[in-house]
Amino acid sequence: MKIKIGLLGAGRTGGRVIDIYGAENITAYDENNPPTLESLKQNDALISFLPGPAVLEYIDMIMESKVPLASGSTGFEWPDDTDFRLKEIGIAWITASNFSLGMNLVRGMINVLGKASELFDDYQFKLHEIHHIHKKDHPSGTALSWEKWLGQPVQFSHEREGDNPGDHKLTLSTEYEDITIQHQAKDRKVFAQGALWTAEKLARGEVPPGLHHLSDIMQKELDL
Repeated sequence: MKIKIGLLGAGRTGGRVIDIYGAENITAYDENNPPTLESLKQNDALISFLPGPAVLEYIDMIMESKVPLASGSTGFEWPDDTDFRLKEIGIAWITASNFSLGMNLVRGMINVLGKASELFDDYQFKLHEIHHIHKKDHPSGTALSWEKWLGQPVQFSHEREGDNPGDHKLTLSTEYEDITIQHQAKDRKVFAQGALWTAEKLARGEVPPGLHHLSDIMQKELDL
């Protein structure tokens, strides 16, 4: 049985959520239908693909609604007290720099690649990412997550071209070999699929109160 979802940000990626889940199951909020406290309360879960700073405008209202949130907004920092406030009211939010479910398999590979120091004295990590021309932040949220998972300093480079939904390539270079991990999103539906998986998990009450990162939830799910 499908849940009722409130969608904040029905642009390039948010629109794919509607394509997959069906408009009859989703309330899309935009300039013509701005969110209100009462309307948010009518949903089982919320999904946000608002531009980074824009989501900050709605934090207090979303918390007051006590509806769980799956947020794919990037390019900003959550207020320091977000986790505390969510635990205080007993609500779970999950945030992700990239909602691709396959990205969580990549994390395990990156963790292994991070052990390079145990084998090599001379090595370097490079990460090249490609996104659509409208994406302003770089390195991207995903690129920064990869560096965090790697636990090693990374030399970043980037391109912004066309309508590319996301291409990340991490290379370990040593004197005699290169090892590369690459993730290419073929369609923004990959992010919508992950956001819907997350929203349903939240609606079922399977996540404890607080602010969580999807990658941490998935690592437990996959037992990695």
